[in-house]
Formats: sequence, C-alpha cells, structure tokens
Amino acid sequence: MDTAAELEYLLSEPFEAARDRGRRRWDATWTPGVPLVLHGAGNVGIRTLRHLRSQGIEPAAFADCCAARQGTTLEGLPVLSPAQAVAQWGARGLILVTIINRTHSYAATAKAYAQLGSVRTAPVLEYFWAHPEDCLPYYAMSPPETVLEGRAEILQAFSALTDPASRAHLFGYIRWRLHLDYTALPGPCDEQEYFPGGLVAFKGRQCYVDCGAYDGDTLRQFLGQVGEGFQGAHLFEPDPANFQKLAARIRELPREVAGKVATYPVAAGAGPGRLRFQSDGAESSALSATGNFEVPVVALDDILAGIAPTFLKMDIEGAEMEALHGASGLIRRHRPTLAICVYHRPDHPWKIPLLLKQLLPGHRIAIRPHAADGWEWVAYAVPA
Repeated sequence: MDTAAELEYLLSEPFEAARDRGRRRWDATWTPGVPLVLHGAGNVGIRTLRHLRSQGIEPAAFADCCAARQGTTLEGLPVLSPAQAVAQWGARGLILVTIINRTHSYAATAKAYAQLGSVRTAPVLEYFWAHPEDCLPYYAMSPPETVLEGRAEILQAFSALTDPASRAHLFGYIRWRLHLDYTALPGPCDEQEYFPGGLVAFKGRQCYVDCGAYDGDTLRQFLGQVGEGFQGAHLFEPDPANFQKLAARIRELPREVAGKVATYPVAAGAGPGRLRFQSDGAESSALSATGNFEVPVVALDDILAGIAPTFLKMDIEGAEMEALHGASGLIRRHRPTLAICVYHRPDHPWKIPLLLKQLLPGHRIAIRPHAADGWEWVAYAVPA
C-alpha cells in the first residue's frame, strides 16, 4: 500500500470510533490507586495537577530533570529527581510526562526512564484526550476525532505537497495526531529553520519580511545567508519587550546594514484594527482574547504597499491564516518564497499548505519539522 492509500485508510475511521478510542485510552493506561508521578514541574505540570485534583486524583510527586527544582515543594507536592521517583514509585506507579514544548521529546524521556528501571510512562496528551473540554486544544494538539473532521482537506494538502519527504512527514504527523504514535513522528530535519538549504536558495537582491521577528534571531540567520547586499528588511513585532530587544540588536549592526532594516511595533492580520495581546517578552507572546493589553493590527497589503518582498516568514502564534489573507495581494503580485509556521493551531498543518497552493499556484509546496513532537513545523512555498 502506498503512502496516499495508507493515509486514506487512516482517515477512514468512523468519527465516533475515534472519539471513543481517545476518551478510553487513559482508562486503559491508569487505574485509580496506582501512584501517579508527574514528570515536568513547569506550566503544563501545574495545569495537569490542578485538573487532576478537580477530578479527585492526588498525584504522589513531581519529578523533574532540573536540579534547581529537585528537593523543593510545588503546589504541595515534593519535586524529585527522575532516579528518586523511579526508586520510590517506579515499580508500582506511572510516570505521566507533563512536558509539552519545542525543546522536549517524549520518546527521549520515556527512553531515559526505561534506562532507570522497570517503569511505565505515558504522555500527558492521553490524559488530555480523556478531558478535552477542559484541556484541549493545546497548540496543534486536539482529540483524534477533530483530525477526522479535516479528512478531505488533509487529503488535498497531501496531494498539494510536491516532494516525497513532505508527504511522508504529513502522513507520520497525522498518524501521531490520531493514535499518539510517537514512533510515527518524523524527527527534526537537519536543515536550518526557515532557510532549509534543500528548499530555499537566495538569488538576487532580497527583500525580507518577518512577521514575528521576536528579538531579531531570524534576521541574524537571514543576514548569515545573504550577507550585507540585501535590498531591505521589514520586521513586525508587537510585544513591547521583544521589540526593545529587536531594536537593540539592530543598533549593533553596521550602519549601512541597519539603515536597510525597518521595524513595526504592530501585529500582522487580516485587516486594520486593534486586538488584545498577551505580552510576556518571550517567543510565545501572541494575540489573545484575554491578553493584557491592546496592539494595532495591520494588513501587509496596506502597510507594505509599494514593497516587493522576495521572502516572507511568519511565526505569529496562530495568527498565520489571518495574516496570509491580509497579505494575499502582496503575495500574488510578487510571488515571494514563503516560510509559514503550521504548529500553532490544530488544523493549520493542512489548511496553511492548501492556502499557500491557492495563493501561489506553480510554487513548490513543502513542509519540514524542525523540532520534536510536532513543534516548529514550517510550510514552505518556493518558486519552481
């Protein structure tokens, strides 16, 4: 069976069967009375602990690899090292891995625990699947039945991808989303995020547009690719703390380079307006209905009128679809290379490639994973 046929078969599961399978998985993993240790004493761990307590479940402890946390108490629970957790609870307990971020690999954590002794581990997504109303969606993660809702678009996106590697990546990703099969997930590719050498080649004088410029980290990568002979760079960053870091980095550039860089303390969106924004001075700052202040929102079609971009990157924490619609005229007119993050929303891994195909017929459409466990996935549209 080829990959396309395998994907069709994977997506043929009845909606109700997937929903029931997702709800029952946690019951098959954990039995009441079995000691539960939460590996990861960060935000997801605390969130999971509070929800467990709302269900009348009291974990035994936290475990964490951070030495500074070990030996402390968090939310009334002791924080142990993984070795201590295995020594005390491993033979009869369950290690629930409560870490979901771009630097973590569940498979690596499970392997590390296996090397410590006979211990069972489970990803926290199993617990989230059992309580989707309270716990999901979380970034791109959602109950399995929601993936099946997108089966027609997933198959269209699969067909739109123009290289075998991208199709294999999407197939493995969908299998993971449906079955939490971490062995199906492709590992991070060994190419630079946003500028993978196997896809992106710079020719001529470049005009670079960066939505979600953060502190200028991607600008630095861009300059490393093209040197000082670029035409211009336009950087959008609405978080005030990040914008200050960005401005400081630009001041460190040679004067002739800095003079070609324009910065905008606004968010890219579908059209002009103002929206709530959650500012935390980090990469995860994002538009949010419960944000702590308002930011101006602009459409790239409006603010960059007269600019001819050759490369457009977006990493804007889930607002990518709206920003692409707000830049559709610019994109269709100048046909730049696009690098668009697809890991922030449950349906973005297939909706964004389809939109790129619509905006840029004739471009090659590809996806690449740049981190483990579904993080840092980027869709690329590259001139053929």
